Amino acid sequence: MTNRVSDYLPPDNPPADGDDLAGRLRSLRTLCLGVLLFEFALLLMVSGVVVLALGNRPIVKIGRTEILTGVGAVLTLTAVVVAVLLVPYLTRSGLRTVATTPPPPPEEGVPVETPADRLWRVYAQGKFAEYGLTAAAAFITAVLFHLSADWLMLGFVCGMCVFQIVRFPTEGRVRNWLTGARVEVERAKGEPG
Repeated sequence: MTNRVSDYLPPDNPPADGDDLAGRLRSLRTLCLGVLLFEFALLLMVSGVVVLALGNRPIVKIGRTEILTGVGAVLTLTAVVVAVLLVPYLTRSGLRTVATTPPPPPEEGVPVETPADRLWRVYAQGKFAEYGLTAAAAFITAVLFHLSADWLMLGFVCGMCVFQIVRFPTEGRVRNWLTGARVEVERAKGEPG
């Protein structure tokens, strides 16, 4: 199996462009993996503090911690729903922009932005939004777990991690996304403006 993203792009793209995109995919995967590892480390640290330092007792007692648990549940579910709804919206609007707007004129010393570069930017924008929303929700929920010592909150944070693992940018997912994106761009170019 190949490791080059250029193999998933239209044949008119030069190989150097694909190699650059393969490097970008490696960078994106590293960032996403870093977010996941940070969340797992945060889970371990907060769990350790709750067990070892606090003796499984909450720091804040608001309605016997049910309010904090409710906030954590709503926050986690909202983050997933917003990510699932926002990313397709960002993708559709980004692909429509790629299809209908020419790339900006190149600046001196900066290479011309290729269609593959523009497609990659749309993909990366959606992935950053998705991971950013869910990572923020996981972090806040971990803080709420620290305050409430309610172990159900840990399940919410683990749910965010599972969501991110399921949506991790693998080469196959990127290939499928790029294939669908090319079709969508061609369709948008064909629509009367």
